[in-house]
Amino acid sequence: VRNLSIDFIKIGSDFIKNIPKDDKYKAFVESIVILSKRLGIKTIGEGIENEKILKLVRELEIDYGQGFYLGKPKKEI
Repeated sequence: VRNLSIDFIKIGSDFIKNIPKDDKYKAFVESIVILSKRLGIKTIGEGIENEKILKLVRELEIDYGQGFYLGKPKKEI
Protein backbone atom coordinates (compact mmCIF):
# COMPACT_ATOMS: atom_id res chain seq x y z
CA VAL A 1 0.00 0.00 0.00
CA ARG A 2 2.81 2.41 0.84
CA ASN A 3 4.31 2.24 -2.65
CA LEU A 4 1.02 2.69 -4.46
CA SER A 5 -0.36 6.09 -5.35
CA ILE A 6 -3.54 5.87 -3.28
CA ASP A 7 -5.41 9.07 -2.39
CA PHE A 8 -8.49 7.59 -0.72
CA ILE A 9 -9.60 4.40 0.99
CA LYS A 10 -13.35 3.80 0.91
CA ILE A 11 -14.69 1.89 3.89
CA GLY A 12 -17.69 -0.08 2.67
CA SER A 13 -21.20 0.28 4.00
CA ASP A 14 -21.19 -3.24 5.50
CA PHE A 15 -18.49 -2.10 7.91
CA ILE A 16 -19.88 1.38 8.61
CA LYS A 17 -23.47 0.21 9.21
CA ASN A 18 -22.30 -2.38 11.73
CA ILE A 19 -20.10 -0.09 13.85
CA PRO A 20 -22.89 0.54 16.40
CA LYS A 21 -23.86 -3.14 16.53
CA ASP A 22 -20.55 -4.97 16.79
CA ASP A 23 -17.27 -3.97 18.45
CA LYS A 24 -15.32 -6.13 15.98
CA TYR A 25 -16.51 -3.96 13.09
CA LYS A 26 -15.61 -0.82 15.03
CA ALA A 27 -12.12 -2.18 15.78
CA PHE A 28 -11.59 -3.05 12.12
CA VAL A 29 -12.68 0.41 10.96
CA GLU A 30 -10.48 2.07 13.60
CA SER A 31 -7.52 0.07 12.30
CA ILE A 32 -8.17 1.18 8.73
CA VAL A 33 -8.39 4.83 9.82
CA ILE A 34 -5.19 4.68 11.88
CA LEU A 35 -3.23 3.05 9.05
CA SER A 36 -4.64 5.49 6.51
CA LYS A 37 -3.72 8.52 8.59
CA ARG A 38 -0.19 7.27 9.13
CA LEU A 39 0.18 6.79 5.38
CA GLY A 40 -1.38 10.16 4.54
CA ILE A 41 -4.41 8.62 2.84
CA LYS A 42 -7.91 10.11 3.28
CA THR A 43 -10.80 7.85 4.29
CA ILE A 44 -14.39 7.73 3.06
CA GLY A 45 -17.12 6.10 5.11
CA GLU A 46 -19.93 4.68 2.98
CA GLY A 47 -23.43 3.85 4.23
CA ILE A 48 -24.15 6.65 6.69
CA GLU A 49 -27.89 6.20 7.16
CA ASN A 50 -28.66 7.86 10.49
CA GLU A 51 -27.40 10.33 13.11
CA LYS A 52 -25.94 7.58 15.31
CA ILE A 53 -23.72 6.26 12.53
CA LEU A 54 -22.71 9.79 11.51
CA LYS A 55 -21.66 10.53 15.10
CA LEU A 56 -19.53 7.37 15.26
CA VAL A 57 -17.93 8.13 11.88
CA ARG A 58 -16.99 11.58 13.18
CA GLU A 59 -15.62 10.12 16.42
CA LEU A 60 -13.46 7.73 14.41
CA GLU A 61 -12.16 10.73 12.43
CA ILE A 62 -13.13 9.36 9.04
CA ASP A 63 -12.46 12.19 6.58
CA TYR A 64 -15.50 11.99 4.28
CA GLY A 65 -18.92 10.39 4.39
CA GLN A 66 -21.52 9.05 2.00
CA GLY A 67 -25.00 7.78 2.60
CA PHE A 68 -28.74 8.45 2.46
CA TYR A 69 -28.62 10.39 5.73
CA LEU A 70 -26.28 12.92 4.11
CA GLY A 71 -28.06 13.05 0.76
CA LYS A 72 -29.80 10.78 -1.69
CA PRO A 73 -28.10 9.97 -5.01
CA LYS A 74 -29.11 12.20 -7.92
CA LYS A 75 -29.27 11.59 -11.64
CA GLU A 76 -27.30 14.76 -12.34
CA ILE A 77 -23.69 15.00 -11.32
